[in-house]
Amino acid sequence: DEYSPQVQWAVGIVNTYSRNYTLALKAAEKTIARSPHFADGYGLLATVLNYAGRPDEALQVMQKAIALNPRPPFIYKMILGQIHFNLRDYPKAADYFGQAVERNPSAQEVRLWLSATYAYLGSKEEASWELEQVRHYGTDLSVDSIDRFIPFEDPDLRKHLIDGLIMAGLDL
Repeated sequence: DEYSPQVQWAVGIVNTYSRNYTLALKAAEKTIARSPHFADGYGLLATVLNYAGRPDEALQVMQKAIALNPRPPFIYKMILGQIHFNLRDYPKAADYFGQAVERNPSAQEVRLWLSATYAYLGSKEEASWELEQVRHYGTDLSVDSIDRFIPFEDPDLRKHLIDGLIMAGLDL
């Protein structure tokens, strides 16, 4: 349904994880155009922008999502953490990832990002522990699996996350 914001949101998610950022951006923009008060549409747009290497823009868009939904779900905290990580603001990233883990302790992707964040903060023990929590859930942890799981368009952002995870103890 071309006119359903929820359908366009789903199209945007699929295109993001298929690494078709042009179509993902179009779907996110359609989502917002169809329903300007649909906070998740802004969350999607922020996610696409962040993975595409535009975290400054993503932060502005995510602030709009929070304004529309002042009681955000854990995924908003994760997105904010990812944005701040990509902006190299590790204390804020750790704070948002910590809030997301509090709301959803089994969220492996959040713990993965939190592990890299702690590594950049110099908290090796916490970084290793978070990585071990991800392993505990049976997740295949390798550079290849992370590359498949987290859809970066920007290779520098991909390298930044991988380098943090290697510092945390990820084996190549």
